[in-house]
Amino acid sequence: FQYNPIVNEVEGIVTYKAAPFAGTRITAKVNPGDIVDGSTVTNFESVSDNSGYYRFADLPALKRNAPITLTAIERRVQDQPITAELKTNGTPLLSKNFDFVFKEKKNGVVTIQGRVQEKTLTNRLIDLSVGGIVRLAGTNISAPIMPGGWFIIKVPYPINGKVIASAEGFQDQEVNWYYAMSSSYPAKEGAYSYENWANNVQNVSDFYRFMQSSQMASKLGIGNGKLSDVARTYFSPDEEIKQIMASQVTGLSRAPQGNMTFSFQLDPNFDKSRNMVAGRVWVDGVEVHPAEAGKNWVYSGTPGKHTFKIEPVKGGATFFGQTGEFSLLDQLFGVLTTTVYLSPATMISGVVKDDVSGKVVEGATVSVDGLNYEVLTNSKGEYQLLLPNNKEYKIAVLKPSYEATSQVRVVTESQ
Repeated sequence: FQYNPIVNEVEGIVTYKAAPFAGTRITAKVNPGDIVDGSTVTNFESVSDNSGYYRFADLPALKRNAPITLTAIERRVQDQPITAELKTNGTPLLSKNFDFVFKEKKNGVVTIQGRVQEKTLTNRLIDLSVGGIVRLAGTNISAPIMPGGWFIIKVPYPINGKVIASAEGFQDQEVNWYYAMSSSYPAKEGAYSYENWANNVQNVSDFYRFMQSSQMASKLGIGNGKLSDVARTYFSPDEEIKQIMASQVTGLSRAPQGNMTFSFQLDPNFDKSRNMVAGRVWVDGVEVHPAEAGKNWVYSGTPGKHTFKIEPVKGGATFFGQTGEFSLLDQLFGVLTTTVYLSPATMISGVVKDDVSGKVVEGATVSVDGLNYEVLTNSKGEYQLLLPNNKEYKIAVLKPSYEATSQVRVVTESQ
C-alpha cells in the first residue's frame, strides 16, 4: 500500500433551504504523517459552484484509515462552520462523497438571571418594596424585576454593554454576572437546546434553593409551566441560545434625596398669605419651575450646596432680585424649610445713546455703585434696574471706545 500511491478524491453538494448554494468556501486538511507519496501540502481549498458542487481532486495518497478533516465556512447563513471527518479505506482509487447542508442563520442570544434586593444602611439584604427593571445600557432592552427580586433578561450575543438594575427611589446598580453553563447540559453545534437551557437555568444554586423548578418560569415572569416548554415561546424561532449567565444578588441602595421648601416674602414678618410673591427662579444657573404667589415653592435635588436666584415677573410685585446659597442634606429623606425675605424695589429704566449721533448704544454696562449689580443694554439701548426702596444710589455707564459717564444720582421711593 505504501508503495502504491492511492488517489483520494472528495466531492459533494452544498445546499441551503434544499437548494444548491454557490460560493461556499470548503477546506480539507490532512496530517503530514499520513502522506505516503512524498507530498508536503496538507491544506486544500475548494469553492462550491452554481450547482452547489465542490471537489478535491488533488489530495495526496494517504495511509489506510487516515483522517481527512473537511470544514465548510458560510457566514452568510450560519455563524459556526460545519466540520466533518472522513477516513480513507485503503482502496487503490478512493472517491468520498460528503454533502454539506446549511441551516438558516439565527440571531444569537444570551440569558442573564439573578435577583435584586435592597441593601440597607447596615448592609443587610431585604426584599425590595417597589418594582423595577433590569436593562441593557444604551438600548431599549429590559425585563421586569419580579416579586422576590427575581429576574431574567435576554440580550444579543455577544453581550455589548452593561446590564443595570433600576428601581424608583434607589440608585442604579450594575449587575455582575458569571458563566452558568454546566458540562452536564452542554451546547451542541454552538447553541443550547431548550431542554439544556432550562436545565442550566434550574441548576443555578440560588434558584433551586428558593423555588421549585415548576415555579421558575412564572416567578421569572416569562410564562407558566415547565421552563423547557416555556422556552418555546420565550425564544423566537430565529433565535438560538449561545450563552447562559447568572448573577449574585444585586443590592440596591436607596438614593439620597433632599427637598428645600422656599417661602419668598417681601417683608420679614409672618403674614405669609399676604406677602408671599411670585418670581422667576434659577438654581445652579438653570431656570426651574417658578415660584407662585401665595404658595411655598419646593425644590428637589441631589445633596450638597446649590445657588439660587430670584427675579420678579411681569405684573407681580416689584422687588430687588436676590441670590443666595442653600444646602440639601445627604440623608434618605431630608426636608429643609427656609424663608427668603425680598426687599421691595423701584424699577429704574432708561436708554443709553451716543451723545453725538444720537444712536442707541447696545452692550453698554450699567452698574450700581456699592451693590455689585450691573446689567447690559439691549439692542435698543434699553436697560432696567431693580433697586431697594428709600435709598440713594449712584449709576454709571461704561462702554469700550466711549468715555465713562459721570455717576448719576438716583433716589428710590416706596411708591
